[in-house]
Amino acid sequence: MRLVAIGGVHRNTKDLLDIIQIEKTLAAQENKKIYFLSAGDMELPDELIQANFDFFVDDKTQYCTSFENQKIVTLQSDSQKIKLILTYGNNLVEDQSDLLINSKLEKVLHKLAQKESHPLENLCVVFGWTHFPTFVEFPNNCYVTNPGSAFEPRFGSIPSYLVLDFQNGKVTNFKFKNTSVMDHYYDMHMTHIPKIVK
Repeated sequence: MRLVAIGGVHRNTKDLLDIIQIEKTLAAQENKKIYFLSAGDMELPDELIQANFDFFVDDKTQYCTSFENQKIVTLQSDSQKIKLILTYGNNLVEDQSDLLINSKLEKVLHKLAQKESHPLENLCVVFGWTHFPTFVEFPNNCYVTNPGSAFEPRFGSIPSYLVLDFQNGKVTNFKFKNTSVMDHYYDMHMTHIPKIVK
């Protein structure tokens, strides 16, 4: 199973649709079930987002008033179920900078799990808002991630989106794909091997 999380598009429709088409093609070549996630800050018509994303959230701005701030779904990854919490992120903490510090993300994970009455296992949190790429793995197949911003990155980060591959409920690979050179998607990415934070 593959999750493609995209945020911070800010009205860049053409390049967004190019990303989606490329990722669909790659997933088909690799025979992967794919889900597209919008982490917000799209500033696009609701209909366009609904037609291209499986799950979507936003912060209820003037551009997107009808979407929820948080969406919770259960996905099947081979023989294992994964609880996905997709959230814009401004509902998680009072200070946005708390979402930029890995040690504070563990508190966010615990808070969300407790609020949703979900055990701290087989849980993937994807949030937007900060425009800063983040991937932190915790014990028992728990992950807190942010795709960054596809076209308006912050805090010195690259323009990016996130591809997560799951097998049996565990992330086997993740990539922050650099969108700064649209013609070279197949080559422009950073591949990371997950490391557990203890």
